[in-house]
Amino acid sequence: RARCLFRQGKEKEALNEAMKIIELGHKAQDCRGSLVGYYVARAMKLRGLRTLRHLVQETSMDAEELRSFIDVLEEYPLNLEGLINAIRMNYILECRTLDAMLSGRISPTYMDYEGNEKKLRRGYFFKRNATANLYARIHRLVIDNATEEYTKHNDVTSVPFVLDCREPKRFTKNRIGKEWAWGLALYLDATERRRSREQMSFSMTRALMAIKCYRIKHGELPNSIEDLTPEYLGEIPKDPYDGKALRYSKEKRIIYSIGRDLIDAGGPSPEWIELMKGRGPKSAFGGTGYRPHEEYLSLEDPAITIDF
Repeated sequence: RARCLFRQGKEKEALNEAMKIIELGHKAQDCRGSLVGYYVARAMKLRGLRTLRHLVQETSMDAEELRSFIDVLEEYPLNLEGLINAIRMNYILECRTLDAMLSGRISPTYMDYEGNEKKLRRGYFFKRNATANLYARIHRLVIDNATEEYTKHNDVTSVPFVLDCREPKRFTKNRIGKEWAWGLALYLDATERRRSREQMSFSMTRALMAIKCYRIKHGELPNSIEDLTPEYLGEIPKDPYDGKALRYSKEKRIIYSIGRDLIDAGGPSPEWIELMKGRGPKSAFGGTGYRPHEEYLSLEDPAITIDF
């Protein structure tokens, strides 16, 4: 709908539609449901942010009108409370699954234990409370990571008690519970990456909108990202990986992050950006040219291009 409105020349209405998607995703993250539900809401929010970036690249709005949308966007940052509630609910659901398997209400076939229900009830290879305790410790690690800066994160799969769950010996006590705990750790380890990507997408969208406002008013790109304050931004958007300001290159026309390796390589090389041109839609509206921005977010130095 946002794209259709934009094609009709209704740019303000189009940006409002994109904002509605972001708002809906943000509010859905507060549903206190499972972690899967939170991820679905997050995907909705990321879709809205991506659509908004495409619209901003093409818009002919004046700077003041576009500036008002930056204020609206700032109401929907990373929903940390919603994420923590979803992680807690995930623990509750995992424990309920353990109880359901012990009672025979569901079969553990999806965990490669078909025909071995008796082992679950003997008490040596599977101990319900010990397994639930492992689950609780893993979920606490993930919550601690969510509330800490990236540089202070603990790799969930590298913590000693979690490593002890990886490929336990055949006759290890609670072997089944440990194997399941290891699988859970692998699943939850991706939570940090998803959190950082959402925060990065939000920060980059704010920066792109502010740069567009500056370009409209001054007829050129800012020399540095600091030039955007205080006229368009109250503070410089932060890089979720090192907590410092997002990187920006006027010469390369990119906004980029330092990435998970914490090494500033200057963003994608001009050669790489040229290579990607012509391999995707120019925008949300057809044609050929730059690849959609989300493609750049998977690089070692995630980036979006400035195409105005």
